[in-house]
Amino acid sequence: MYRGSIELRAPDPPLSDGIVSLRPWTLDDVPAIAAACDDGEIARWIHALPSPYRESDAREYVVSTESAWKDGLGVFFAPVDCASGDVVGSIALHVLDRELANVEVGYWTAAPARGRGLTTRALRLISDWALREAGAQRVQLRADVLNTASLRVAEKAGYTREGTLRASGFNARQGRRVDYAVFSLVPGRASANRAFVDDRVARFLESPALSASTRRAYGVDVRQFISWLSRRGLGLDDFDLRAFAEYAADLGRRRPKLAPATIARKLAAVRALVRFALGPERVPDTSFAPKRPRRLPEAPKVEDVDSELAGLDREGPLGLRNRALGELVYSAGLRSREAVDLNLGDVDFEQELVHVRGKGGKERMVPLGEEAAHWLARYLHQARPELARGAENALFLSARGRRLDTSTLRRLLPHPHRMRHAFATHLLEGGADLRTIQELLGHSSLSTTQIYSHVDGRRLRRVYDRSHPRS
Repeated sequence: MYRGSIELRAPDPPLSDGIVSLRPWTLDDVPAIAAACDDGEIARWIHALPSPYRESDAREYVVSTESAWKDGLGVFFAPVDCASGDVVGSIALHVLDRELANVEVGYWTAAPARGRGLTTRALRLISDWALREAGAQRVQLRADVLNTASLRVAEKAGYTREGTLRASGFNARQGRRVDYAVFSLVPGRASANRAFVDDRVARFLESPALSASTRRAYGVDVRQFISWLSRRGLGLDDFDLRAFAEYAADLGRRRPKLAPATIARKLAAVRALVRFALGPERVPDTSFAPKRPRRLPEAPKVEDVDSELAGLDREGPLGLRNRALGELVYSAGLRSREAVDLNLGDVDFEQELVHVRGKGGKERMVPLGEEAAHWLARYLHQARPELARGAENALFLSARGRRLDTSTLRRLLPHPHRMRHAFATHLLEGGADLRTIQELLGHSSLSTTQIYSHVDGRRLRRVYDRSHPRS
């Protein structure tokens, strides 16, 4: 039907930027793709499957995708979160015109993946591969003009809006005709994407020394920096003190204005990348980071913590899970990621200890409080067996039987880090020394922990009254 040279074949090695990877999906992936979507549906315009899907329909469609692979007319990937290994949706490329080397991309991903930038990364990976290796001269993307999230994803991935197709689709669930915004990406506008696909950048982001949250944040920061270099005709090897100073100044001039902490993080990401890719001798001595005002952590009072944790207790297995999770976060001073990454074997009821994997691969043992142990034991005996769906080693499970995500914890406790602040502050008020609190929190430096000494004025007064002869 088509004449020309473009063919879509499975990339080797698989596409990955260290944060998200794309692998050809099979029938076995269909349940995970369906579960990844918030509303439990697979987009019909990509997969042509009913919801809930029937295995016979799925098998028939997978056969057709394999045929498309064989003919070079389409590629179908399951985007995978490198940090968790979870499938977060589906993304596909179809040949529109072989002679003109036009292809179209379509995707369907879960809302959390879009919120964490995984969708944009997957779109950037597949688009750059199509232009750089598959021979495409134009990649097209259509997005519902009322779907602002999809419009933002296209723009962040480097696509340019060309126009609008009026009433070219129909949304059955909302009962309305759809106007599609048409975006495109061509080789001349993909230089920033190519610049980002640097083996050193990917290897840096895959480093086990980075936590999942740091990897996500640094991924955005590094991409912006590499794109900034590319727009000036520079590569990573051209980095020097002058380029670093100009980039820092450019961050300071951006509007809307970036917070000092954000600028400091972006510059820290650049320094870490340069140290990894070019060596420590290429890292400038000057930080160029703006001075940040000291922000004292807000720690709720004990009675406020009691009230907030009591509010998590509801009927059913999810209520028990929520209460046990909240109690453990406060009892052990856990970060959100540390809490959801706990496995069944990490809790030792006999020794009353919790094994925690923290930032940068550091591990620590934290005491298991009596109240947390009570709720955790109830959850393990009465609730977790009802939530489990097969072999899953995670301590805290979702309603679907999978490892809980940090987004669920944030919905339960809108500011979960306040519980960590409360943990440290209440220990200090009770007489614990800063060095002990440092070990319990997993801080690398005591200076990080010293922020809490500015919070507990009452303890300072008690120590003063007890110790000074003229108090």
